Amino acid sequence: MIAVLSDIHANARALRAAFSAVESRDVGQVIILGDLFTYGCDPIEVCDLIDSRPALTLVAGNHDLLYGAGNDLQYRTMPAYIRESVDWTREQLGSRRIETPMAECVFADDMLFAHANPFPFGDWTYMTTDESLIRAAEALSDLGVGIGVFGHTHRRRLAIIEDGRARTLTGKRVTLDVDARRPAVIANSGSVGQPRGEGSFILFLHRAASSLELEWMEVLYDQAAHVDSILKSTMTAATREALAGFFTAGSPA
Repeated sequence: MIAVLSDIHANARALRAAFSAVESRDVGQVIILGDLFTYGCDPIEVCDLIDSRPALTLVAGNHDLLYGAGNDLQYRTMPAYIRESVDWTREQLGSRRIETPMAECVFADDMLFAHANPFPFGDWTYMTTDESLIRAAEALSDLGVGIGVFGHTHRRRLAIIEDGRARTLTGKRVTLDVDARRPAVIANSGSVGQPRGEGSFILFLHRAASSLELEWMEVLYDQAAHVDSILKSTMTAATREALAGFFTAGSPA
């Protein structure tokens, strides 16, 4: 079984709860689909939590590039409150970096795992429209796989793409029959640290010879304490309110 976590966004409380949930299951591999920082206020603790688990597989997200060599174009095009969050996080991190190496994507059991989509690294297209899903299915076919697992949107989703059409499936536990003639499957794990539209989730995947079981487990933690840490940070009031707003009905997302 594979456990997939994505979009941690410096939320150590959520990440700790997610790791506890994973440890309660018979998981052979844990894959984190990137975006470890920005928005939340626990970057050092997130580093410590991840580096204390050397068996993790890490995939780089767009926010992760802001804390390495940097991505000035991405930074300049971000809203002011996100740029301030990035600046604040850089100051907190100093020279501290995740020791575990990050890959651009990972292939396992006829599945592709990437932060945003199956397109070339650096293309951060959101998998939110039928058109993007159909393009993604074609890209997966070109890569020789039929199953793509992504994050980036912060929203849980499961879509089947067949005959040029995309169909969304509902439910938190789904078993699909898959073989050489199957349609493309595109799953989004949701976000552990900054969900949008519903709760925090982990995705568990069990791949058998002719089936794929997907189960989304909600991650429960003290969200109020996380919001309080944002509101008590040294960022400006406008930025604190915008970041806290992701956890209220008035989310800016």
